[in-house]
Amino acid sequence: MVVDSALWAVEAATAIVVFRSFDPGGMGDADTWGALALAVLVGVIVRGGADAGTSLLDGVTVQRSDLSTRIADLGALGTGLVVGIGAVGLAAFAEWGASVAVVGMVALATEELLGIRSKRHSDDANQLADAQEAVVAGVADATVLQRASEAVLSMLDARAAVVSHSSGALLAVSSGVRTTPSCAIGPVIAQRAAGASSFLAAPDELSELRAIGDLEDGPLFVLSATVTSGVGDVTVVALRREADRSFSLGNRRLLQRLAPMVATAVEASDRLTRFQRQARFDELTGLPNRASIEASIVEVMAEVRPLERSMAVMLVDLNGFKAVNDTLGHQTGDVVLAEIGRRIGAAASAVDAVGRLGGDEFVVVVSNQDREALVSQVEEVSDELASVVGERIVHGDLVLDIGISVGMAVFPDHGDTPGELLRAADVAMYAAKAKGVHLLAYEGRLDRHRTRRLGLATDLRAALAAEQLEVFFQPKVAFEDGSLVGAEALIRWTHPTLHSVPAGEIVDVAEHAGLLCDLTDFVLDRAARQVVALRAVDCDVPIAVNLTERDIADQNLPDRYRRAIDAYGLDPGAITLEVTETALLTREVESLGVLPKMSEMGVTLAIDDFGTGFSSLSHLRRFPVDEIKIDMSFVERMVIRPNDAVIVRSIVELGHSLGLRVVAEGVETNESWNLLEEFGVDVAQGNHVMKAIDGDSFASWAPFWDRHRVARGSVSTPRLNAVPAVPDLVEDVTVEERAAQER
Repeated sequence: MVVDSALWAVEAATAIVVFRSFDPGGMGDADTWGALALAVLVGVIVRGGADAGTSLLDGVTVQRSDLSTRIADLGALGTGLVVGIGAVGLAAFAEWGASVAVVGMVALATEELLGIRSKRHSDDANQLADAQEAVVAGVADATVLQRASEAVLSMLDARAAVVSHSSGALLAVSSGVRTTPSCAIGPVIAQRAAGASSFLAAPDELSELRAIGDLEDGPLFVLSATVTSGVGDVTVVALRREADRSFSLGNRRLLQRLAPMVATAVEASDRLTRFQRQARFDELTGLPNRASIEASIVEVMAEVRPLERSMAVMLVDLNGFKAVNDTLGHQTGDVVLAEIGRRIGAAASAVDAVGRLGGDEFVVVVSNQDREALVSQVEEVSDELASVVGERIVHGDLVLDIGISVGMAVFPDHGDTPGELLRAADVAMYAAKAKGVHLLAYEGRLDRHRTRRLGLATDLRAALAAEQLEVFFQPKVAFEDGSLVGAEALIRWTHPTLHSVPAGEIVDVAEHAGLLCDLTDFVLDRAARQVVALRAVDCDVPIAVNLTERDIADQNLPDRYRRAIDAYGLDPGAITLEVTETALLTREVESLGVLPKMSEMGVTLAIDDFGTGFSSLSHLRRFPVDEIKIDMSFVERMVIRPNDAVIVRSIVELGHSLGLRVVAEGVETNESWNLLEEFGVDVAQGNHVMKAIDGDSFASWAPFWDRHRVARGSVSTPRLNAVPAVPDLVEDVTVEERAAQER
């Protein structure tokens, strides 16, 4: 104020000196008015120069970008002109100059008040801008609450400041920022009016906040504002002691303007944090994702390399999860994955890194001082993972059994980049899955097996399209009279360069290539064609076709079956469908929908490999099953293992009690035949009767067998002598198979 008054005096004195130097005349003289105008202009210019000079001396750079500042400058110019004219007039013409001077003084006082108000608004705007800049800077590093509390502390000259959000709260005091529970301020604020409120907190209120912030006992002035954002309520609070002045209306307006900025920044920070977490962590399991686990592998390699330590990458794949996903749906699959991810994360908490690679694959990274200790540690971790993952998972009425297959790759033997190590571990994992073991280390020969499988997938697709696969048929005969009661269709593939491809490998390749349904449709077609061929030689027996897990989960299976039999004008009972016991149980939900439809069509349904999937009486009663086939592993060993014989007898009794036909597959010897006949098994299938032969040979063999059986009357044991040797009808049998048959 003193400086401004001095500047006005300088302006007035300058104007008077200039005006008097022109020796002004009367009021009607044009030169007088010209001199007056020039004097005022020079005075204003001199005042402006003096104002700028004082600003420079104070080290202040004056910026005229703010609108309020510009308006103030215009007001100052107008006021200066009035004051200048009044002062000059007062000096030259006392009779009217006094009146003009009084008006100028009033204008000067008004301008000063306007300037003070403008400056206050400008200061508030600058404070808000600084606070906003500080808060926004906290978005990137998730320090919004800290920066906001510090800004409130400074902006409102508060004793303490709190910014509270659902994720937590931070208290800022002069000694620093401290974490405080959200409940420390929330209940007190909730009792007051919504929005911005100012009140006096009693000495017994805010006890938690006082303890954390070392605030003195006694009443506290509280100024708060709560804003609802997309991530919940954000509360900004400023506190002063009773000894300090209370918060003004201007303080309340400042907080009202700052609170929405803080809420917006909190929401942006929360969104950014979520995005950053999604970029590094798997949202479903909470474990590090592929990018993070690869980065962890690089870090561990960098640590172990100079120390010449060993490191292993374990790729963990879930066995049976695909069936859960396809059967129960992806939503249930996600629940199962989340639970398994939790178990794996807890079991592998002491390793170097653990994460989810994608799908049902997880990665565990282990390092150790030497190779032997590393292998031992990997085995321990693998056993622990197998144990925790294998614990039962209950879903409704189902108990899901999930296993694991683990492949291990060692750095630097099997690669020196995350990609190479993961690829090697992946190869070992698939080899472990194929061998039925839960842990296998990478070897170079496994790559050759994988290359073979990839090549076979392409060749199998072409072979199916060109109908180059073959279907062989193995007969089923009744124990009662030796009559032919059916046959099972078995896939065969003679590869152009790899020669005979095992049936199990064909199915495995088809599964990985997505060709299982195509393969089943091909076998259904060949089975239907074989039924027609057999009926042409007066042999009307059904042909059994094995269904895959994917087939019984396919709601289109009835239509696919109908197309196969309609193409040859057959009735639904012409083809029997066999479903493995384990597939039936893991596909229970879809099976309860698909298999009843098949049964209603008149299709005979059989459970294959019975005894390996922990079936119970309740399961059998829920499915429209007509036949059960005892797994060959029990049949082959029952002669030498009494326990297996007990199991076989129990299965026979169970099946008959339910009115089901019982078939024994894998009947290879006279001893097996005799024992099965004693147990009351209905049907036999195996090399003791006849090996699987091609369709044309089977169509010729069937009536030959029937004529031979009738000619001998009721076939008596030992059955081996009753089996006709038909070498000319089995040209496709290999030398090894023929030698085995002769033996």
